[in-house]
Amino acid sequence: DFSFFLKFSTFLEIAELMLCVASEYKDTIQFAFKPHPSLKTVLYRHPNWGIEKTEEYYNNWANGDNTTLVEGPYMDLFKSSNAMIHDCGSFIVEYLYSKKPVMYLGFNREEQSNIVGKRAYHCHYHGTTIEDVRNFIDEVVLRGDDSMKPQREQFHNEVLLPPNGLTVAENIINEIKKELRK
Repeated sequence: DFSFFLKFSTFLEIAELMLCVASEYKDTIQFAFKPHPSLKTVLYRHPNWGIEKTEEYYNNWANGDNTTLVEGPYMDLFKSSNAMIHDCGSFIVEYLYSKKPVMYLGFNREEQSNIVGKRAYHCHYHGTTIEDVRNFIDEVVLRGDDSMKPQREQFHNEVLLPPNGLTVAENIINEIKKELRK
């Protein structure tokens, strides 16, 4: 059922506008569209989209001068990006490993989040309109006025890094040794 899937997404409101924004910044920014793996199937069945419109939309991203379509793994995209704009609950924490600027589009995710998710949400710029997106691009991405950088750095150091200055494996081994000594 597409209504549930799209309930938490800004896609229907912002999809066409994002292509316009990409076009506006064609000389300065490369944009990537990384859709949820189920989005295409949902859009095929959506009464206002369907197969033809969905394929055209995906092709516009795949073939634009400064756009790309990423349908597979996203780790390389995270590494090579300079910033991200998203509405994905999963990416709220994951992208913060990059320590790069990030904007969350849509409704407040705090109600659906645990304490880590709530802290991560507060490391994002927030927006609901295409003007919010443009402001993020102009001020944060292009001008480098990144007021959220200290929050992201603190979150990374306090939440994402393994404790004790050790790797995850080293911490696990030390915990096992500690328990075996009891």
